[in-house]
Amino acid sequence: MNQAILKKRSLTAALSAFLVTSIFSQPTQAALRIWDGNGDNSNWGFTSLSGNTNWTADSLSPLPVSGDNLMFVGSANLFTNNDLSGLSIAGINYTPDSGAFMLGGNAITHTGNIVNGSSYTQTILMPIVIGVDQLWTGGPGLNVFNEVTLGNHSLSLQSNVTIDSHNAAFIVAATGNAALTLESGSKLKSLQGIIGDTTGSNGSVTVKDAGSEWINDTNLLVGNAGNGSLLIENGAKVSGKSGYIALPGGAGSVAVSGVNSLWANSQDLFVGDYGIGTLKIGSGGKVTSVDAYIGARNWINTDGTTVFGNGVVTVENNGSQLINSGQFNLGFSGNGTLNILTGGFVHSASAVLGAQIQGEGTATVSDAWSNWLIDTDLKIGDAGKGTLSILAGGVVHSATGVLGAQSGGVGNVAIKGAFSNWMIDSGLKIGDAGIGTLNIETGGLLQNTIGIIGNQAGSSGFVTVTDTGSRWINAAYLSIGTSGTGALTINNGGQVFNSYGYLGASPGGKGTVTVTGANSIWTNNYDLTVGQIGSGTLNIENGGKVSNIQGTVGDFGIGILNIKTGSLLQDSVGIIGNHAGSTGSVTVSDAFSKWINSGNLSVGVAGTGSLTINNGANVFNSDGYLGTLAGGEGTATVAHANSLWVNNGTLTVGQNGSGILNIENGGKVGNTVGMVGDLFSGTGNVTVTGIGSLWGNSKDLTIGNSGTGVLRIEAGGQVSDRSDLILNAAAVLGSSVLSNGSAIVTGTASQWTNNGGLVIGKYGTGNLRVENGGTVINNVGSLGEFASGTGSASVSGNNSRWINSANLIVGEKGSGQLSIYAGGQVSNQIGVLGGFGKGTATVTGTGSEWNNSSYLAIGDNGDGALSIENGAKVTNSIGYLGQSVNGIGRVKVTGANTSWINSNNLYIGLDLATIGTLNVENGGQVRNVDGYLGGTGAAGTFSTSSGTAIVTGANSQWLNSGNLTVGQHGIGTLLVQNQGLVSVGGDAFVDQGNGSGTVTVQSGGIFDVAGTLNIGDQGKVILNGGELAYGARNITSGGEFNWLSGTVTLNNAYLLGADNWLNGLTLNPGKGLRSKQALTIGDYAGITLNGGQLTAESLHVATTGNLDWQRGRLTLGSLRLGDTDTGFGDYLQLNANKALAVTDLSIGSAATLDIGGGATPTVTQNLKVEGVMALASGRLAVTNQVSVAAGGAISLTNAATSRLAAGGGIVNNGTVEG
Repeated sequence: MNQAILKKRSLTAALSAFLVTSIFSQPTQAALRIWDGNGDNSNWGFTSLSGNTNWTADSLSPLPVSGDNLMFVGSANLFTNNDLSGLSIAGINYTPDSGAFMLGGNAITHTGNIVNGSSYTQTILMPIVIGVDQLWTGGPGLNVFNEVTLGNHSLSLQSNVTIDSHNAAFIVAATGNAALTLESGSKLKSLQGIIGDTTGSNGSVTVKDAGSEWINDTNLLVGNAGNGSLLIENGAKVSGKSGYIALPGGAGSVAVSGVNSLWANSQDLFVGDYGIGTLKIGSGGKVTSVDAYIGARNWINTDGTTVFGNGVVTVENNGSQLINSGQFNLGFSGNGTLNILTGGFVHSASAVLGAQIQGEGTATVSDAWSNWLIDTDLKIGDAGKGTLSILAGGVVHSATGVLGAQSGGVGNVAIKGAFSNWMIDSGLKIGDAGIGTLNIETGGLLQNTIGIIGNQAGSSGFVTVTDTGSRWINAAYLSIGTSGTGALTINNGGQVFNSYGYLGASPGGKGTVTVTGANSIWTNNYDLTVGQIGSGTLNIENGGKVSNIQGTVGDFGIGILNIKTGSLLQDSVGIIGNHAGSTGSVTVSDAFSKWINSGNLSVGVAGTGSLTINNGANVFNSDGYLGTLAGGEGTATVAHANSLWVNNGTLTVGQNGSGILNIENGGKVGNTVGMVGDLFSGTGNVTVTGIGSLWGNSKDLTIGNSGTGVLRIEAGGQVSDRSDLILNAAAVLGSSVLSNGSAIVTGTASQWTNNGGLVIGKYGTGNLRVENGGTVINNVGSLGEFASGTGSASVSGNNSRWINSANLIVGEKGSGQLSIYAGGQVSNQIGVLGGFGKGTATVTGTGSEWNNSSYLAIGDNGDGALSIENGAKVTNSIGYLGQSVNGIGRVKVTGANTSWINSNNLYIGLDLATIGTLNVENGGQVRNVDGYLGGTGAAGTFSTSSGTAIVTGANSQWLNSGNLTVGQHGIGTLLVQNQGLVSVGGDAFVDQGNGSGTVTVQSGGIFDVAGTLNIGDQGKVILNGGELAYGARNITSGGEFNWLSGTVTLNNAYLLGADNWLNGLTLNPGKGLRSKQALTIGDYAGITLNGGQLTAESLHVATTGNLDWQRGRLTLGSLRLGDTDTGFGDYLQLNANKALAVTDLSIGSAATLDIGGGATPTVTQNLKVEGVMALASGRLAVTNQVSVAAGGAISLTNAATSRLAAGGGIVNNGTVEG
């Protein structure tokens, strides 16, 4: 027997105890081979001729063979060398007395456990192939500095075991199933780590406990083509360059758990690169990398289908961290999911969710203290689809944010729950070139500087901020629809804040914002622009609130603003349609809806703007403008009860542009100064229509200041006094030179009330129309106030009224025209036509009236003309035609039932160099107390004034209830003709004082003076076919009476002889003398009736008086032939040349009436014959009764005729013959 084989060593009790705990723990008990180091060298296979080796064994073989357990004891030959080949070792053990061995040499296959029981660190330099599942226990330390091939087995490293295979990859499950555990400070160092290498393989690695570490010089692949799992826990660490979880066909999962547990990737991290990968970081674990790709890439399968990488990362619990010094790509071209939960923390330099077209990334940051910190950009949906949910107090912090970055990119973000917060240091774009959707709900918070929704052309962005406590805070501006399409909805108590707000900022941009619900608020610390260059729509509904400094709707683009259902917009300045080419539209609707501007509101500055206030809504501002600059067009409509537009300052409709204001169906507008058509090119139109509709101006109202203005009040509308809106103080139509202002007030209950004056044509052109029952009320009214002013007013229709509580001046210094027709009415105190200018008035039609409670001056210092026609009426106290120096006044009163009623005197040509003309024709009537034609003034002065009156036509009348003076201190002319009548209730003066007067009464005309007719030295009366009546007459030596034809009527009993003018009067054909009472021809007086007419109630001829009746007509009220004072004696013979008409005729008992041939006397009442009445070929007509007294006789001869009218009778007590 070989001595070496039989070599024995005595073992101590301690060694025996160790063998019990180590040898028998080996899976195979082939032989125990103990290294004693007694060989001549350190080779495992050394043997000498003497049989000396380094081994002691309980077998016959002196050297180790496969299946042996190796035990190293002592300190001899510590540096060993395995020079044996193909050796399979069942286990390696180090005893407590072992020194620090270093095992090198050839590779071994290891099929057992390795246990270091010594107090030294042991080193293995041989490659090791793991043959079975096994456990390596390192004690104070076990270092394996060579390749370890795991195969399809499990390896557990405990207690400071280190495997260093830097020059080779360490593969866990190359083909089958394998597992690796590093614990208690164990370490694995490899060139590359692979877990689950090939299809069908399953590999798992656990690295746990502080000090345990897997170090890869290059990459770590978990699920290369197979299934791989990695668990790092309890402070362990795994490191390498890049980490891959799930490559093509593979599935991999990594869990990093516990405080100080770390997976450190010096380069990138891929989770679900081509396969399905998960990474879970919890309980304080940490993962680091440069870039990270979750759901990184996809690949084409052999069947042609696309397999998308799918990666899920979960970071949960306080202290758990995922740190990326580069970019975090979630869903790069595959599907990626990130969950940050219950206090987890992720820190990335930048982040992209859905980077490429096919990529889809979903991130959830949930629960208090969960935080994702991104140093620079966060893109959600770059070219693919990205979704970010921040929930239940989670926080995301980035420098910038983009949702839908590229065309085709889709980004979605939801921030839900109290304390959920996305903080962005700089700007946020929702829909940069793609589609972005952002929802902030149930108390979520978003903070950034600049916010953009729908940035580039073709992009779309949608944001909803909903529920109480939900807020979006933009430290700088917020743009909705910059060049793309953007929509923002704030509802149910959500709030949005920013400095400036823009809707439709650039060409093609379209922005829409809806703020709805109580306590839903959009706060713009500075300006808000709706439709800056593109188009924008802002809807404020259901109690929503928006505030800003300057609000512009349609800046360069198209803007729409709707405020309704009890909502509120507050700002300083409001602008609708700002620049040329812009269009702005604002509608404020429903009760409690308000737009409050602390400053001015401009509608249509240089663009087109419209404002609609209806259904009880209110708008407030300082000054208001409709059509501000040239080319600007502004329209405002205020409709329905309780709808209100309050301008605390001036309201200008058409400042230098075009403005339209419609107040309808009970709407109300109030302001201080009202201006319609303000500057040169300004055009303004205002319509107030419907019962309850009201425009109140607490100060002046100007229609056509320097431009063109139109005011229309209709269908019961009012510009009038209210308890809540003060009426306008004064009003002007056509204020400046070249301006044009007009107002139409039409319809029953339509009313315009001015607390002050109303000027129509101040320096420009003004026109007022009051129609169909409309009413205008003011203090002083003036038409054509200054020299360049032209004013016209028409009042027409039943119940149409213009009420001037003070004076009305038509043509004050300019030109004025007043028309009253078809039943219209005008009233005032003093009325003036032609103050210093030219004024005309026409009053025509039944029911049309101009009522002046004080005097009416036609041609005060100017040129005035009044025409009263067709049944119209003008009333005043004193009337003046040509009142003051150089005044010219003309009045025409024409038509049946047309009247001019002066309750006091009428002066025609009053003062120095004035001219007055009165024409009364076709049945017109003028009434006054005293009448004056041709000046008044101090005695002994001549005024150079002239007054002319012409009264012509049937029923045309000038009725003076007092005196009439024709030419007092001026020139007076009166013409009465064609059945016209001038009556004087008192005395008439033709030339009184230093004037000159002419009265001409032509055919059919009547001049009737109840009192005395006085003809002064410069007086002239011409009777040429008409009738002159007077009660008495006084003619001075220089006075003239030219009786060419016509009738003189004596209104009182008259004694001929006391009047030298009538003494020796001859009444030739065409002349008549009529006495309404008794006519007495006194002594030495006489009348020759030679073809003319003599009429008297009764005729008396004094003893020496004479009535020479040659021919003509004698008409008497009563005649008793035979009385001594009749002038006929006892005998009167009538023939064809003598016509007698008597009311009552008596023939005395001694008298004879001889009615010759051709005579036709008439008795209109009774004929009483006491003497003889002989009819010879004559004819007698008696209307009532013929009475023949006893002794009387009627003799009819030569075919004489006697006719008794029907109903008459004959009482015959005498003789009737014939």
